Order: sequence, then C-alpha cells, then structure tokens
Amino acid sequence: AKGFDGSVALGHWIEKTDNPAATHTFALHRNGQPAMSGDSARLHWDIDRLIATVSRYYTLKIGDVLLTGSPATAFEIAAEDHLTGYLDDREVLSVRIK
Repeated sequence: AKGFDGSVALGHWIEKTDNPAATHTFALHRNGQPAMSGDSARLHWDIDRLIATVSRYYTLKIGDVLLTGSPATAFEIAAEDHLTGYLDDREVLSVRIK
C-alpha cells in the first residue's frame, strides 16, 4: 500500500540535534484534522542503532533516507485530501493528493 512510484513525500530537512537523548513529536493532519501522531521516544530502536543495523546489510550513502514506519493509526486518503506534517509543532510538509 505504501510502496509505489511517488509514494514518499519528504518535507523540510531539520538537522539532527547534538543531544542523542532528545525526543521529537510528530503528527500528520488530514484536511486540518489530526490523523496520526507519535513520539520518537517510542521507536523500537534509537536512530544510531537503526543506522548501524541497516548498514550491515545495505550500503548507506549521504542523502539516503530510512523509513521507520508509522504509529498504529491507519486511515485512507482520497483525491483532493490535504495532508500537513509536523515535527515538534513545526509544519514541515504540506501536500494535496491528486
């Protein structure tokens, strides 16, 4: 359901903090209404462990993106839906579905 050409929309880049213990909240709104949210503290693996594990099997290069999945919330999107993504209450993505 998620793996097709053009299926990944990436928002504004935000530099990783120097504080490895920092956590971040994220949310996605559909047509102005909350659709899903989460917190990086709830990831099964921290980012450094994820990169170390993945790099054992794949060659990672600067600019590669690792997708970690999403919170358990699932919903359908339709043509003309407007999706807005947030990281720490900062809007980082805005896309209208065609």
